[in-house]
Amino acid sequence: MGQNARISNAACRGAMRLCRVAGFYLVNEPADRQPGEQGRGWMKNIAFEGLTVRLARQMQQFAREERGSIGAVMVFFFFWMIVLGGIAVDVMRFETQRVAVQNTLDRAALAVANMNSALTTDEVHTTRQAKADYIVGDYFSKANLEKNLAYVRLDDGMNYRVVEARADVHSHNIFMNLIGIPTLDTMNTSIAEQRITDIEIMLVLDVSGSMAGAKIDNLRIAAADFIDQVKESDNENRISIGVIPYNAQVNLGQKLREQYNIRDLHGVAYSNCVELPIGSDANNIFQTLALSTSYEMPLMTAADTQSASSTDNTYFNWRDQSNASQSRLIGTAAARWCNPNTSTEITLPTKDAEAAKAGINALQASGNTSILLGMRWATALIDPSARGVYSALIADRSMDLEMYGRPFEYNDANTTDDDSLKVIVLMTDGEHVAHKRIANGYKTGEATISFSYRPNNSSSNVSDRATIWRSAGGEWSVFFASKVVNSNICGSRPFWVPSTGTWQNRPEGAPAARPDCFNPTRTYTPGQPSIAQWEDVWALMRMNYVVRQFFGRALGANNSANRTNVSNGVLGVLYQEYASVAEMNNRLAANCNAARNAGILVYGIAFQAPAAGRNAIQSCTSVPASTYYFDVTETAKIQDAFRLIATNLSQLKLTQ
Repeated sequence: MGQNARISNAACRGAMRLCRVAGFYLVNEPADRQPGEQGRGWMKNIAFEGLTVRLARQMQQFAREERGSIGAVMVFFFFWMIVLGGIAVDVMRFETQRVAVQNTLDRAALAVANMNSALTTDEVHTTRQAKADYIVGDYFSKANLEKNLAYVRLDDGMNYRVVEARADVHSHNIFMNLIGIPTLDTMNTSIAEQRITDIEIMLVLDVSGSMAGAKIDNLRIAAADFIDQVKESDNENRISIGVIPYNAQVNLGQKLREQYNIRDLHGVAYSNCVELPIGSDANNIFQTLALSTSYEMPLMTAADTQSASSTDNTYFNWRDQSNASQSRLIGTAAARWCNPNTSTEITLPTKDAEAAKAGINALQASGNTSILLGMRWATALIDPSARGVYSALIADRSMDLEMYGRPFEYNDANTTDDDSLKVIVLMTDGEHVAHKRIANGYKTGEATISFSYRPNNSSSNVSDRATIWRSAGGEWSVFFASKVVNSNICGSRPFWVPSTGTWQNRPEGAPAARPDCFNPTRTYTPGQPSIAQWEDVWALMRMNYVVRQFFGRALGANNSANRTNVSNGVLGVLYQEYASVAEMNNRLAANCNAARNAGILVYGIAFQAPAAGRNAIQSCTSVPASTYYFDVTETAKIQDAFRLIATNLSQLKLTQ
C-alpha cells in the first residue's frame, strides 16, 4: 500500500466505536509514526478532518433543502414595507401643508388684486407695495402660516393690477428620513390680476306699463349707478354702453332706423319701431345675431290700437277734446305700441357715462312686454356686422367718433387679456304678452280695405270693399262698393258720412253738382276730397274709433249685433296677431342661444317678475345661473343686482 496506508479493520478495532460514530478515516498517515503515538495523533486527526467533511456535507444538504425557515426574509421585507408606507404618510403630510399654503396664497392675491379695494396708504404702510405686503401677510398670519410667506410683488397701473405672491413649504419627514431624505420642500406661487379691457355693454331694460311708479324710479337709480361703477375704473375709456328700452316694441330713433331698409314710413316723428319678421320661414332672423341692413322690414304703425270706442250708434267728433273717454288724445303712451316720444328711443352705444345716464333718466313706463325684441336689437347692435351702421352714424355725427371700429369681433373667452368683452344685461318685470298689430297693407298707402262679415241672423258672410275719403276741410267719408246700384254711382248713395250719419252720392266736401256725376276712381284737383292715406288715418284717430264710426255704424245701422259683426269683420283684416306667447318664447330662446354660442355674456334680472318671465330670463342667461341670473323680489333690491353685475364684469382671473 506504499508509505501511506488506510487504517485497516484491525487497527480500527480498538477505536471501533469512535470510527463508527464519527465515520472518519485517517488518510496519509506518516510512515515513520512511533508505536506509542498511534492512539493520540491518530484519533486527533480523525476527529478534525472528519468534522470538516461533515460540516461541508451539511451545508450542501442545507442548500438543497426546500423546507428551510423564511424568518430572515420576512424581517427584510417587513422593514421595507414600513419604509414605503411611511413615504406615503410623509407625502400626505407634505401635500396637506402645500394645499393650505396655496389656498392662502390664492385668497390673499385675489384680495389685493381687486381694483374695487383701494390700496390706501397710512403712517405705517407708506406705499402701495407695503399695503399689499400687509394684506397678504395678514391672510397668512390668520392661517398660522406666516413663516411660510416668502415675498409679495405688486404691479399696479391705471387700468390693471397684478399681484404675485410666493410661499415656501418645508415638511420634516418621519419615515423617509430613514433612507436619507430628511425633508420635502417646494415653492408655491400665485399670480392674480384684474384688468379692464375693451368692453361693449348693452342694457336691455323693460319699460312696460307694469314698471310705472317705484319700479321705474328704482330702475333709473340702479342703472345709472351701474354705469358709474363700470366707468369709474375705466381710466383708458375702453367701455361703451348702449341702452335699449323695450315694451311691446323697440323705438330705434330716426337716425338708427335710417340705416336699415324700412318700408311703410308713416312720417310720425319719434315713432321708429321696426316690426321684425317673426315667422318660421327659412330666413328667421332670431336664429342669428347679424341683422342685414338690406333686409326689408316694415315700420310699425303709429296707431292707438288699445283705446276703446263707443259701440252704439252715436257720433263722436274726433276733434272734440272735451269728452276724454272718446277723444283721440286717449292715444297716449299706454295706448300706442310705438309711442312717438324720445324717452322710448334707444340710446346709441357711447363711452360717455353722462350720455348713457341721460338715456336712463328719460325712461318712462308704458305698454306691453316683448322681451324677445329688446334682446334681438341688442344682439344686432353688438354684433360685428353693425360696424357699418356705427360708421354711418359717426359720419352723421349721431354717434361719438370714439366708437369708430366697434363693435369688435367676437373673442374666445380663453384667449388673451386684451380681448374685448361683449355683455348684455337683460331685465324684465313681466312676461311675454301676445298682441296684435296693424297688418301689412294697412299701415300706409291708400285707405282701402276688403272685408267680410256675417249680418245678424244670416247664415252666410257678406263681402264688401270700402275706401276712406277726406275733404280739404278734414271731413271724412267712406265709399262702400256694395252700395252702388247697378254700377250707377250717380243713381246711388255709396258714400257714408259719419258726422251726419247719412249716405250721399258724393264724399263730404265735394261740389253738390258735377256734370259727369262723381267718379270715386278719378283724381281731382287739390282742395277737393281725395282718398285718404292709412298713415294719416292712424295719426289722427284711434283704430277702434275708425272701425266703429266708419264701418260699424255705416253697415250696422241701429242693430247693435250687426254693428259688432261688421266691426269684427273689419278688425279681422286690419288688426292681426304678431305672435303667440309660445312663439315669442321660442324666438327669444333661439336668439339667446346664438348669443351665448358667440361668447356674449348674458346677465339676466327678473324684477318681481311672474314665473313665466323668470323662466324666460333665466333660460336666456349665461351659465352658471348663480353668476349670471338675479331674481329680485324687492323693489329696492334692483340696485344690488346691478352692482353685483358691475363687479362681475371686471371679475378677477387667477392666472397660476
